[in-house]
Amino acid sequence: MGKMEKTSVIYGNTKDIAPQDVKWDALLLAVAVKVGDEDLPGLAAAKKAVEKAKTDKKWKESYVKVGEVGDDLVLRIKIKGAELKIKGTALIGLPDTEKDITLLKGYKKKAAAFGQKAANTNEVTPKSVNTNKAALTEEEATKEARNEILVMLRDTTQGQLERAQKYLLLAEQAAKDNKPTEAVRNHGIALRSLQTSRDETSKAYWDRQAGDFASKAGYPGMKTTLSNDPQVKAKLKQCADFYKILTAQAATLDDTLEQMEGMLFDKDPETSSTDKTYRDHLKQSIDNYKSVVNFAKNGLTKVKGHADAVQRSGGMFDRLVPSSAMPYIAIQLKYGALLLPGPVKDVKDHIEKTIRHNGVSQFSKQAADWGLSEQDRAKNIVPLTDRIFALNTQIVNIAAQATQQVIDNLNTLIEKFGSDEQLGASIAEKASAAIHQIETRQTKI
Repeated sequence: MGKMEKTSVIYGNTKDIAPQDVKWDALLLAVAVKVGDEDLPGLAAAKKAVEKAKTDKKWKESYVKVGEVGDDLVLRIKIKGAELKIKGTALIGLPDTEKDITLLKGYKKKAAAFGQKAANTNEVTPKSVNTNKAALTEEEATKEARNEILVMLRDTTQGQLERAQKYLLLAEQAAKDNKPTEAVRNHGIALRSLQTSRDETSKAYWDRQAGDFASKAGYPGMKTTLSNDPQVKAKLKQCADFYKILTAQAATLDDTLEQMEGMLFDKDPETSSTDKTYRDHLKQSIDNYKSVVNFAKNGLTKVKGHADAVQRSGGMFDRLVPSSAMPYIAIQLKYGALLLPGPVKDVKDHIEKTIRHNGVSQFSKQAADWGLSEQDRAKNIVPLTDRIFALNTQIVNIAAQATQQVIDNLNTLIEKFGSDEQLGASIAEKASAAIHQIETRQTKI
């Protein structure tokens, strides 16, 4: 139907709302905030399409989002092209599959008019939205925000982690059943779910959420109250611990998948073609993609080594004295700003150059120029691609977790020596500057 800009998406902008997870009340509230009490002529058709997608195998890996397409408000059910399947095998390079249902024609103008009216009359929410929030006491607003945060942790964060757990179990079972293609694919899906939930298991993320709730309610003190709320802290710890367990579980599959790579990749090309040139090109293409697998595995080895070193450094605080704090900060900065981001960027750039963009990147363009069939790519190249992207996701996850450990180490250092009369101020200043440099480096990758 047309392009849906990310900035226009009002529901489902995290791409993790499957058809069965659509909450119609939340969707309607998101619409009401934009246009007020407008009827949605396409709502019945949208509900019918979502219900159908729940049971249609074609839409098994789809997600739902709502946003602007042209001047209209559209509900879109979408599958990324790389997730389309033929006989259970993902195909790279196919276009996205989308089903669009127009919820409201002329939405863009209606939203602009409603926004202007709200600005002129101070009616910042439509009648259908609860307008009593401004009248809530700080205690009532805090309780309401806490409940919303707990729901978000349960439905979104824990939901993604449970999805990761499901696919890790499927990967383990596939490995036991000697089904390497399924093992690699399910392992990759699990890692992507872990990547999605990674930030949402950090205290910093929920501190920002608490700040947003406090700002909207007009009670600045709410942020500290919410951040220290026992129920929120307990649920966040549960999710964070679950994330660590699943990350470790994913890592235990590495050796198994390494052994299975021989079954999956070290074999003659599967093709019905008898043309020698075609078969040579197919084999060369497979070797090219294998080289990217090896490049990514090398990056994973490096980042694991750095992460282990960071973990060990976190146990040094008992032996640290103020005079050794500055060298410790320098070491942490080196890991956080250089050694951990290095393999992440190297592997990302190599994938970008060689395979990421179908028909454009070096090896994918070569495969297209050689006329390799979709069926032969599905059998021979897609499993390699799945493995490459799984390794890349794993590198990102491990580096991010280790980087957070670096920041935690530096914050602990500030707490330990910040009150030292002679060196405390300079230690705190240097460690804080290191944290800022590390966080700035992260945003550039």
